[in-house]
Amino acid sequence: MLEKIPTVAPLLTIHEVAGIFKCCRRSVEKMAALGQIPKGFLTGKRPLWRATDIDAFIAGKAEGAK
Repeated sequence: MLEKIPTVAPLLTIHEVAGIFKCCRRSVEKMAALGQIPKGFLTGKRPLWRATDIDAFIAGKAEGAK
């Protein structure tokens, strides 16, 4: 019998998150530190974000704007 392999959400680098928000890397760091965007997590010294967390955050902001 085959085991079901869990799916893993794609991860975004700080530069990819900056591209989504059309800002620089440092702005992403500041926004995360201030709680304005979801906090990422570190893998070693490299911050990463789950794409689903960023998508949900944007969707929530879009809902709030209606």
